Amino acid sequence: MPHYSNLTPEMTGEVKENGVPANNLPIHVISGNDSDHCEGKSAETTTNAQGEFYLAPLQRFNFTSVIMAHSFFPWSVCAKKDDTWFLLAKGESYALVDSGPMQKYQITCNKIQPATECKVNEVLLQKASSNK
Repeated sequence: MPHYSNLTPEMTGEVKENGVPANNLPIHVISGNDSDHCEGKSAETTTNAQGEFYLAPLQRFNFTSVIMAHSFFPWSVCAKKDDTWFLLAKGESYALVDSGPMQKYQITCNKIQPATECKVNEVLLQKASSNK
């Protein structure tokens, strides 16, 4: 049963430098756990005028399904400043192999260099209330 599965979770974020939004800053998410966290298969975007960005999950195409198998999916988020990529956040999600990570993360950064200051929070999805 051919299908797509996520390699990384969905991510939103905000990047500021000394309280000022980082406009038009290149951002990418990397799948994998290499020693250089900012190199590899990636999805890219740039920040808007408010320093905000959105990264859809990086996906892969699968020809077969694996029933109830779980795995770790490591990921890294990087920003490019002054022709150098800086690691903003990294983590790994534990998920079904057939779906991959389904979480959504919010990344908030107040400084990129020399010491990156970012927070990573999982966004909890709320179920619709059926109270009448």
